[in-house]
Amino acid sequence: MANSYNGHACIKRIKVSNFRSLGESVELNLEPLTVLVGINGSGKSNVADVFRFLSECLRHGLETALLNRQGIGAVRRWSAGRPFDLTIHVDLKFEDRDSSYEFILGGATAEDFRVKRERIHFGDKNIQDLEVTEGKIISAPSGLSPHLTETSLVLPLISSDSRVKPIADALRSLSVYAIFPDQLRKPQVPSPEYPMDEHGQNWTSILRSSFKKGPRKSELCAALHRLTGDIADITVKQVGRHLVAQFKHDHGYDASAKKKREKWFDAALESDGTLRMAGILTALLQEPTPALIGIEEPELTIHAGMLPLLYDYLSEASIRSQIVITTHSPDFLGLCPPESIRVVEKIDGVTSINPMLPGHIDAVKKKLLTIDDLLRSQALGGHAGAAGDAA
Repeated sequence: MANSYNGHACIKRIKVSNFRSLGESVELNLEPLTVLVGINGSGKSNVADVFRFLSECLRHGLETALLNRQGIGAVRRWSAGRPFDLTIHVDLKFEDRDSSYEFILGGATAEDFRVKRERIHFGDKNIQDLEVTEGKIISAPSGLSPHLTETSLVLPLISSDSRVKPIADALRSLSVYAIFPDQLRKPQVPSPEYPMDEHGQNWTSILRSSFKKGPRKSELCAALHRLTGDIADITVKQVGRHLVAQFKHDHGYDASAKKKREKWFDAALESDGTLRMAGILTALLQEPTPALIGIEEPELTIHAGMLPLLYDYLSEASIRSQIVITTHSPDFLGLCPPESIRVVEKIDGVTSINPMLPGHIDAVKKKLLTIDDLLRSQALGGHAGAAGDAA
């Protein structure tokens, strides 16, 4: 189980009901590095979007977070009768206490919603828990009396209060990425937004603000050099109203000219694998460090021989932030400890999450099977069966 990070909260567990394809009371217990595996369409991206949704609720508000997903009808699991209640519960661990946050969205019709209940448990006997039910404050810490509406969450409204701020900050900084090289190739408009956008639309701005110099810049350049063998530096230049990333390639020493053979290339000229690795590393190394970083299918466009390097950087980053990965790559899974793997399955249209079966974990530890063997044979999953099926 994950521990707190230098006084910042980590997420011990999320419990979700009826978010997109997720069924009733779906639980995900988190490690410092958690790997979600499942076939295409199993619901891995929906699990990752829970974290993104929470962050957007804190940064932009509940209504905006729903509008970004085409409304409550696209977010709440479909029902033939009265709409399901959508519930998100988060357990957080601080160095000195355990806290939790929960809200429930109800509604009379498929496109209607209201906040039925919201609760903050502070885990501190000196701070009264906050509870709101059907738009009425049932209990609250002293001095807090926010204006309530049926379609807004209370937590964003009171997030500046010193008692509430640590919980709000932890949820606000949850960052989930689906990075595509074409987005990083484009000249980008300067942006003050932090953290890095989920698709990297403010990548060059983050590079310019977080990687001017220092250990993070050195670590980024060293990783890119290990990946390509010749990238020695990265910088951001302004071209008109836009920012463009540039990579310096070092091609060795030219003895006849008595100088290094090096040249700067715009990001538009770099390979997909180089750009995607640069984007992922920027997400992992950006400052301030997000409480949780999710990466959807990090292996895409990355050469199979570079996956151990990528895994090393993800594992190292899990010392600073919690890392959540979605994948269905047997090569990548072969690098992961079985205890970190959570199997995402969809049965009759409903997604569930489970740890690997004990028999599978035991077989992997005894080197009777590898994780990629299990994935290739479609043996991961099947949690309706006996736990010892692989023993």
